[in-house]
Amino acid sequence: MYGEVPETGHSLQVLQKMLMGHDHVRIYTKPRTVKFGTERTKVRFLPYPSEDFDTEALNIFHKEVHGCQNDAGRVHKDEGLSNSKAITVAGHIHTAHRVRNTYYSGTLYQTNFGERLPKYFHHIEFNSVKDYEVQLVEHDPLYKLHNIVLQTRDDLSLIPQSKYDLVKLVIQDGCDVSASDYAHFENVVDHKNFKTKDELKAVLLEDLTEGKELKIRTEEFFNEWCQGLDVEQSMRDRVVSTRERILNKVKQ
Repeated sequence: MYGEVPETGHSLQVLQKMLMGHDHVRIYTKPRTVKFGTERTKVRFLPYPSEDFDTEALNIFHKEVHGCQNDAGRVHKDEGLSNSKAITVAGHIHTAHRVRNTYYSGTLYQTNFGERLPKYFHHIEFNSVKDYEVQLVEHDPLYKLHNIVLQTRDDLSLIPQSKYDLVKLVIQDGCDVSASDYAHFENVVDHKNFKTKDELKAVLLEDLTEGKELKIRTEEFFNEWCQGLDVEQSMRDRVVSTRERILNKVKQ
């Protein structure tokens, strides 16, 4: 709901402009309760950061709750986090788990090497707060990310063969393995070294460290992406003008 630069709007507003005329897609930029079916079942949509739950509805929101776990296993106990027992289906946390009546399905694919497999999505049957079921359904992403720890030469056999299994090798100092031993594995995309157990733990969790803030230079990224498109220049010009038109509408 919040944009880093408020005057340019936020992502839901951009999606609204792009999906104008597509009546089968609904985007809610403010909290709203919608009733479905002949039973008028209540579902409450809560764009981030709203936690205005309805205890008689299925609530869909995008935030941590008190007691949930991040991908590194840290339990969120921060002051101000919701302790609500309302029935909620939540995004934001990447690992599937349940806290009280809040269900996190996690992401459909790994976003870094620290995230665990398997991955899931939710199948939800909701008639009322006394008659509902939320099931985790396992999802098999095409690409999978693996941390493979090499402590001896025999551990090379742990490297998967498929090009869809992308590997980060974590190699213990002194291990009888050289770069030439894994150079033929096209799916090895990164490697790190460690000496102690603490260093090993740090390497395995480095992608999950909190406090990192990713800064994306949107204009620079867009221009580079646009120049890399395998299309005629006239099409690139149309892409640029379409983006400018959408952003101008959002600013109005």
